[in-house]
Amino acid sequence: MLTELLLSFLRMLIAYIISLGIAYSLGYILAKDKIMEKIFMPFVDVLQSVPILTFFPIALYLIIRMVPYGLGPEIAVIFLIVTSMVWNLIFAVYESMLSLPSSLKEIIKMFKLDAINRFFMIYVPNSLRSVIPNSMVSWANGWYFLIATEIISIGSEEYKLRGIGSFLMENASKGNLNVVFMGIAAVTLLIVAMNQLIWRPLITILDQFYVKKKEFNIYMFIASRLGFKKSSTFILNLISTMYSSFVKLIKRMLMKYVEDIEGFAIQLIGGIKAILLVSFLIFSLWFIEVSIEIVKDVGNEVFDVAVAFLFSFLRILIALLLSLAWTLPVVYLMTKSKTLENILLPIFEVVAAIPVTALFPVVVILLINAFPLEIVVLIFLMTGMQWYILFNVYGGLKTIPKEFYDLKVLFRIPERKFLKKIVLPVVLPLLIVGMMSAVGGGWNAVIVAEYIPTSENIASVNGIGSLMSYGLKEGNLGLVYLTALSVGITVPLINIFVWRPLLKKAGKRKGAGWTQL
Repeated sequence: MLTELLLSFLRMLIAYIISLGIAYSLGYILAKDKIMEKIFMPFVDVLQSVPILTFFPIALYLIIRMVPYGLGPEIAVIFLIVTSMVWNLIFAVYESMLSLPSSLKEIIKMFKLDAINRFFMIYVPNSLRSVIPNSMVSWANGWYFLIATEIISIGSEEYKLRGIGSFLMENASKGNLNVVFMGIAAVTLLIVAMNQLIWRPLITILDQFYVKKKEFNIYMFIASRLGFKKSSTFILNLISTMYSSFVKLIKRMLMKYVEDIEGFAIQLIGGIKAILLVSFLIFSLWFIEVSIEIVKDVGNEVFDVAVAFLFSFLRILIALLLSLAWTLPVVYLMTKSKTLENILLPIFEVVAAIPVTALFPVVVILLINAFPLEIVVLIFLMTGMQWYILFNVYGGLKTIPKEFYDLKVLFRIPERKFLKKIVLPVVLPLLIVGMMSAVGGGWNAVIVAEYIPTSENIASVNGIGSLMSYGLKEGNLGLVYLTALSVGITVPLINIFVWRPLLKKAGKRKGAGWTQL
């Protein structure tokens, strides 16, 4: 089991490194080049809103057949993890480049920093306060999709990648509950350990790093890099020394082959732009060609896809309403009671950190014989949706000053009026963001939840997920394509025409109730 967990972790690590490389390259170019920004930002915006599992079967089908020597499944899974990790990292880098403080721009001019020093001394440190929190989200997304895709079936062919996902699924199908629970415990322990030993310490350091009143901040870091001042803080000196050595090593290696670093950087960026544009053109032409080839063989399946989409949409809507029904009152009670908050919040954080796909075998084994299949599907959908709402609303409620609760008690403001005038305007924008993310998570979860392989047979309900899984099993690429396209088009349109207008209206309401009590 430890070997399987390590192999899965290595896939995650490779995908994360690739994602960082893409994020810093593309994020930098989009922030610095207005033409590239206009071309690629809408493309990135659409892709990050499309549920990954809907277009994965198409990519999977093509990659496995194009890549030789049996490497196709490995590359396909790493590709999937990258597509689940990379979008929020791109936006994190892009926004940090656009919002570069004027004081750092002055440092660039004052010391006439070359391209390498500008990037590694200014841009990278400034981006970390966005990149590191988003890295936590990226790893959570990666675990979700990794565990769901380590067993791949296309027609009569099945590809099993050795890892914790395939380990859990195989033992669940054999009824080895003890082994399954041990596997889930191992995944949970690894995720919690990463949060406690890597991400949280990094965030704590960053909190200090960007507080100007303390010695340990970004300006002291730059000063120590330039050799003007040594900090008394051991951690700063250690980070500064290690990072400086890394940058010097890169420059030393470049200087062996490059005389003009500035010119080399310009050529490198130009080369990346050319690759992006050519790749975009090739992808567009290929997508049109494949679409025409596939769609011409599709007959009455269009109606089947439409009906299946409607069923899946209704399940996600019901799961969303059920998630709202329990998360909103519980979070509100948590913010009113410190004792309840201290008890429930750590539990929610641990449970939410477990990839829902790791829970899937347990949910199936425990519930499929006890409840109707529709109820099992709804429970599984909720496990992939409810945490987005809970943590977004919790974060919004925590921003309400304690003084307002004191005023409520002092002036005996009715609970209903307080909720309407204070709580709702503050929480509504984050609630909409949480619902938007929850629905995206629901579309990913439905792909897995509607088609459940058991030790005896296949348990399925009519929906996009079961139709896609059936098409993949039968090798019907046209059916898989139509199901992926239906979600891939609809979800971005819902984001554009429903969630974003609601979010804009909610933003206008925020603060409107603060003077209306």
